[in-house]
Amino acid sequence: MFVSVVLNNTAREYDKCYDYRVPKNLESYIQPGIRVLVPFGRSGVIREAFVMEVKEESSFKGIKDVYQLVDETPVLSPELLKLCQFMKKRYICTYDLSIRCMIPAGLGLLYRREVVLCQEEIPLNQETNNETQQLSAAYREHSTANESKAMNQNIGGGVTPKKKNALEQNATGNVIPQEQATDGTLNLPAHQACNHLNAEEMEIIDILQQHNGRLFIDQLQGLLKKPIMKSLKMLEEKNYIYIVNRFQMKARAKTEKVIWPAMENEEYQEMVLNNRIRSMNYLRVMEMLYEEGGIPANELNMLGFSMAILKNMEKKGFVFFTEEPVERNPLDEVDVQT
Repeated sequence: MFVSVVLNNTAREYDKCYDYRVPKNLESYIQPGIRVLVPFGRSGVIREAFVMEVKEESSFKGIKDVYQLVDETPVLSPELLKLCQFMKKRYICTYDLSIRCMIPAGLGLLYRREVVLCQEEIPLNQETNNETQQLSAAYREHSTANESKAMNQNIGGGVTPKKKNALEQNATGNVIPQEQATDGTLNLPAHQACNHLNAEEMEIIDILQQHNGRLFIDQLQGLLKKPIMKSLKMLEEKNYIYIVNRFQMKARAKTEKVIWPAMENEEYQEMVLNNRIRSMNYLRVMEMLYEEGGIPANELNMLGFSMAILKNMEKKGFVFFTEEPVERNPLDEVDVQT
């Protein structure tokens, strides 16, 4: 079984149907109008796509398999698929633009790539972790002074398979013997040799270890504040990391800021009696909070209390904020006849 799909959120030059093979385990679920994830291009980047047609044969060669289903049921009916074809011809627009007119904006997917540290690189115990940090610090210090020389020291940022075997042989927790050279560099025995890591790759490994071995690429790049894709590719080739594709719905559960009193009522009343609160805004807000409990910040804003006032009250220890979920029922204000 094969499907013809159109890519979501794509440029006009790629605005056409692409054929993919349907794996056996997905054949019973595939229908026109359903969303799928497919590998696209030479790099095999995972993209969101809409199934336009299901067919038994395809005239193309080298067809890739559908990666995954997104929905259990179609998001586009047969009528909407026909309308999509009509809009593309009539208004000279892309499939993507026509489909956007038919589905809610929050139904789209957010695509993120996560960097995961291979298990072999995670320290086996606390002693190993301390040793790894010492090696990393020594490497970075020497790299700053003499980078070309440090590149020959063969010091890794994690526990490579060879180093893991050496550590297992030193199960007593003793630090693997090191030799300190006269020029301040670390000379490791030959059996501890591992793949070369430069300073940037070492830094990436260290940050991943500090964040439980996984971070999204955009988060990692924000921490380093520089391009990292080349270094990530090298680390992946050396089997230090692997990259996972993550997808999530754009529409998330709605939350709102709720304000609560941060002190007991008796303490507040004592401050009032001692004339330690002189702002009328503070007095009015606190009286409402003690009477109602938590109050959404937007309701207080509508009563004339700005976020600046509420933030100042938080800094002075009068109130604190929480994020509370908001239940959204579209039928709350609709009269349903039974």
